[in-house]
Amino acid sequence: MFAETLYDSDTLTVEPGETGVIVTDGITEAVAVDIVSAVNRLTGALADVGAPLTPDRVCDVAMLLAAHGTVDVANWHDDDKTIVAFEVEPDRVFRSIDAPPAVAETQTADARAM
Repeated sequence: MFAETLYDSDTLTVEPGETGVIVTDGITEAVAVDIVSAVNRLTGALADVGAPLTPDRVCDVAMLLAAHGTVDVANWHDDDKTIVAFEVEPDRVFRSIDAPPAVAETQTADARAM
């Protein structure tokens, strides 16, 4: 976005059956002033929801918490609040874009045999 700005990147693996969540800083800032407590509050609220923790429920809980979360009035500004939640289908098989299809099919067959 800005040539002089450095951004960190990381790769996370989301396994089949797991839910991934990505939020903007508008969510974390609305939940708490301190980023660590924002993560703790979000994960705590999601843990309290119980199963099944669908992407829709994740979004509902996060937006509800952001709407009623802690706000630092001295530093408050109206920021966008965006959340993306997704679930990797339990029966979904992924292959590396570098792996030829035959290798991916063998890996799938091996995984099913276990």
